[in-house]
Amino acid sequence: MRYKEARNYKKRLVKGTLTQAHRRRVQQVIEEGPHGMWRLAKWARNRDGAYERGITPSLKQLDGTVAETVDEKASAFQAAFFPQPPPADLSDTTNFNYPDSPLSFCFSFVIIIFILWWSRASGSNRALHDNYFGLWESFSRLSGRPDSTPA
Repeated sequence: MRYKEARNYKKRLVKGTLTQAHRRRVQQVIEEGPHGMWRLAKWARNRDGAYERGITPSLKQLDGTVAETVDEKASAFQAAFFPQPPPADLSDTTNFNYPDSPLSFCFSFVIIIFILWWSRASGSNRALHDNYFGLWESFSRLSGRPDSTPA
């Protein structure tokens, strides 16, 4: 428990110190008048190397070099966390003979009938209904289904 207490104490101490320092700096800027506020705003806009340096510390890359800029650090993270996958071993698929699948043909036929049926014109057109029902009966006979009614 002593570690946890020390950790929490350190956290509170650092937070309090940073808060006091920020409040002291804001108080100094207010006491300097409007020029101090403009100077602080100018500093915030024109920090030298703020983006180039970034928040992340320098990183040692996989090849041993040190990444200093933001782009180098991004590429170092990419190389570390998203490495290139090894090449796929396709030696077992060179002479494989894929069988014909009647199921895929039947499924595509059902999809076509379904699309045609749903894209028909509204209203009671008995000729269209009979044509779709005839297609379904033909498909049922070809696929070996015992019943010839649409499912």
